[in-house]
Amino acid sequence: MQHLSPFRLALAMPGVNSNVLFCTNDPADSFCRARQACVAAALCCLLLSMPLRAEICDQEVGRLVFGPTTAIAILDDHAFVGRGALISVFDVTSDSRDSVADVSLPGIVIDLKVRDDTLYALTNKGLHLLDVDDPTSPLRSTEVLLELDPSLVGIDYTSSRGLLLVAEDHAVVVATQASGGFGFWVIDLVLPNPSVVFQTQTFSFGPGPAAHSGDGALFHGGSGFVWVDLSEPATPVFVNVPDTAETDFVANSGVEDIEHLGGRQFAVLNRGDFAAVGVELVAMDFSQPLTPVIDWRWELAGADAFVGANDIEAQGDRLYVAASDLFNVERPPSIVVLDISDRTDPSEFATFRLDEYDAACGLAGARCEAKFFRLAVSDSWAAMLGTLKHTEGIMVVDGAAPSLATGARFIPVRNDVSGVASVLTEGNLLFVNSGSFSTRLYDISNARRPVLLPFGANGLDGEVVAVDGSTVYTKRALPFSPPELNSFEMQPSGGFAFLGQLSNNFRGSFEVVGTRGFSSGQQISTGQVGVEVFDLSDPSNVTNLGTIVVAASAIHQIAVVGNTLFVAHSEGLLGVDISNPASPIETPLFDDPANGLVADGDQLFVVRQVDQSTAVLETWDVQDPAVPQKLAESDFSLSLLAGLGTEFLDKKVLLHREVKAIYASVPAGLRVIGFENPLQLEDLGLIETAVWPGRIASERDHLYAPLGPAGVKILACPRVTTSCAADPSVLCLGDDRFSVQVDWLSPAGQQGVGMPVQLTSDTGYFWFFNESNVEMVIKVLDACSFNDRFWVYAGGLTDVEVSMTVSDLLTGEVASYSNPQGTPFRPIQDTDALATCFAESPVTGGEGPIGQRAEIQPAEIQPAEMGSGSILSLGVGGRFEVMVDWSTPGGQQGVGMPVQLTSDTGYFWFFNESNVEVVIKVLDACSFNSRFWVYAGGLTDVDVSMTVTDTQTGVFNTYRNPQGTPFQPIQSTDAFDTCP
Repeated sequence: MQHLSPFRLALAMPGVNSNVLFCTNDPADSFCRARQACVAAALCCLLLSMPLRAEICDQEVGRLVFGPTTAIAILDDHAFVGRGALISVFDVTSDSRDSVADVSLPGIVIDLKVRDDTLYALTNKGLHLLDVDDPTSPLRSTEVLLELDPSLVGIDYTSSRGLLLVAEDHAVVVATQASGGFGFWVIDLVLPNPSVVFQTQTFSFGPGPAAHSGDGALFHGGSGFVWVDLSEPATPVFVNVPDTAETDFVANSGVEDIEHLGGRQFAVLNRGDFAAVGVELVAMDFSQPLTPVIDWRWELAGADAFVGANDIEAQGDRLYVAASDLFNVERPPSIVVLDISDRTDPSEFATFRLDEYDAACGLAGARCEAKFFRLAVSDSWAAMLGTLKHTEGIMVVDGAAPSLATGARFIPVRNDVSGVASVLTEGNLLFVNSGSFSTRLYDISNARRPVLLPFGANGLDGEVVAVDGSTVYTKRALPFSPPELNSFEMQPSGGFAFLGQLSNNFRGSFEVVGTRGFSSGQQISTGQVGVEVFDLSDPSNVTNLGTIVVAASAIHQIAVVGNTLFVAHSEGLLGVDISNPASPIETPLFDDPANGLVADGDQLFVVRQVDQSTAVLETWDVQDPAVPQKLAESDFSLSLLAGLGTEFLDKKVLLHREVKAIYASVPAGLRVIGFENPLQLEDLGLIETAVWPGRIASERDHLYAPLGPAGVKILACPRVTTSCAADPSVLCLGDDRFSVQVDWLSPAGQQGVGMPVQLTSDTGYFWFFNESNVEMVIKVLDACSFNDRFWVYAGGLTDVEVSMTVSDLLTGEVASYSNPQGTPFRPIQDTDALATCFAESPVTGGEGPIGQRAEIQPAEIQPAEMGSGSILSLGVGGRFEVMVDWSTPGGQQGVGMPVQLTSDTGYFWFFNESNVEVVIKVLDACSFNSRFWVYAGGLTDVDVSMTVTDTQTGVFNTYRNPQGTPFQPIQSTDAFDTCP
């Protein structure tokens, strides 16, 4: 490993009270100032000399789910609800809004069907089969990948772009294809591994209402019906149903849904004017598919005339109809049940109305905005999926005794954020901006399991566009007026205090560099596009230093290197000397549209548009900003970045220094470019995901990609290699699953890497200056049976600056720790370090050998001399004797058992030989300050009493660690005044 730069970064980790250094790019402000933990520090103070490798970061490790619920299915007493990339399971016998189980899928849920004990889930990645024999613990079993449109995010209230039909031996999928147009897939479910047996390249009708009917399926394509003979699934036959006087009426009446039962198809029709005419249910006899006959019509009229019937479902001799009315609050959402035991003579059996409707919707005459659009039934329950007063959930009725008509209840099932427009990180905080420009705030100390902070973003007005320490900058969208750029102060107790307005015409991106702010906007008086420069040294009294006018129609992205502002705009790339913001000096770099840019030290990466569909990535050397030099141009083309040129979203190009990669938001997902060698950029591939054309954010070892209505995808970006490769500076623990690396820096600027020595399978130590100089000891404990975590304990015998990373090579998750310069090594007892107990390897697909490890020989330990028992002898001739006594909170007690490491260093174990607890060394510093020094560190929090005796003089010192306290470091440089 290469040596580290003197500028260091201390990451804030759970249980470790560390500060973080924040650096500016301004040469006049080149010092680092203590700040709260923030990702800005990671992006500007990170040591580029570390041996990093580019990562595509395509392993999804978490998801924040927002957006609309899109699909529902019921089995027994449980409802399965599609929510973005999750299927949440709800107990419909309970009023609780908390799900009893959640299953994450690799894609956005579009449609759900349940048959026997199998749940079939259609996502924008394909068809997924789940075993739901135990509904509270669904298990993913099989998946069939399909080439679907990656931007397909589900079914909305008025139209559908994908549907799923499931029969005895096959499934049918109709959805938009990745190549465009509608596709039709038939999947054989009888084969050992379900697979596609038929696919059309184009399909003549969209995925409208459809129903299975024995060996066939009926589709309504908007202008008529299509019958598909599926008696031979691999060779389906498509037949347009001929128009007759009756079927033509059905075909042109607005078919909402079709359901099959007993040889008949039932269709819900909206006749004539949607807002004025009632809804009709039509039963058609399709025993002869090409000559259908309408048996009867049933009009839902009278006092319960419902305008918006969206879905029908059959169960036994009952037909359930979902009915709601957006335009009349006196007609609450209801489920109408028909008795169709006599298929030719139906009768109304019961009507369920939503009990909570009046309370939720307020006074009569107010717009309730309630609509339910997807229905599912079982033998015991019926549930309708939709919204009630902006809250999405399920309306549930007891289907076991529907004649009682006891009413329905509403169970909210979703979060209160309407989609995700952009995300932004600041240290251990994640700001999630919704499509309505409201914000939620998450603690991402454990990046894979974000926690919604209780106070959310109270008092925060608008969409967060930048965060600098405790100052938050937002864009507030106003009706019929340009957006405002405002600033707020984050309060320690929660919430935000308004500081002031920076601009009343904010159009795009805002960057904070040191004490300056840069905002792209448009001058109200002239209509010119430009960049406003602000003095932010006093956040409560911001000063506008002037506006740099740009001759362009739009500004796409800005970056600052030293005293040079670079502006990517619709007509090219501009460099501006802002040493004196009041008198900027402009230098155009090129005249082709520049769609995005990011800076990395003295290098600038620019996305430049080539034509209407492609763009390239260029590398520029801006060490001399007055004379920029283009170093390289990528030999690959990027699809034109999604949504570039809009005035609401920026940062579609992100540089992640920690993984040496650039991420560009393109229509199909995230294009990943490695820049470890700026002269030879590397195309690492595409993360195929329906990324919203908004901000992507990075934080330590993770990416956060907004998915619009589907939430936020969290991707892992491990900075370490995936094996304990032949690197002598890596300590491998836990059967080679965990790698540990240590870097150190002395006050004099001397620096290096810790050299490891293995003690037991889960414990080892590092020496810094020479082999006999033990500096710190670490162990990684398997506590999966206790709290589903691996624990990290470490103690040190040093006060130099230390940076340590512990990597789970099975998952790529990394825990980072640091000890500041001049501070006795603070004990690390992180019992929440790695939540990776049940993870499978992204490389091998399961636990097992990770790779070849370095040949690190175990320490040649020397047991204490026979007869010495619990005494550890250190120093020349064993002059100093060390004894340790310990006791636990439960009253267990004993003596530490010693193990010699070097002539002046050893450790004690308490409970068993593999459990290292205390490390101690006695140093001869007589030539320095006429003293012997005692340094000790521990990996325990039990009561410890340690006595060190100079056998030559009889002088002894006793050191004590209280019960329940992480072992405090002992660095006594005045221990024994007994030289020589």
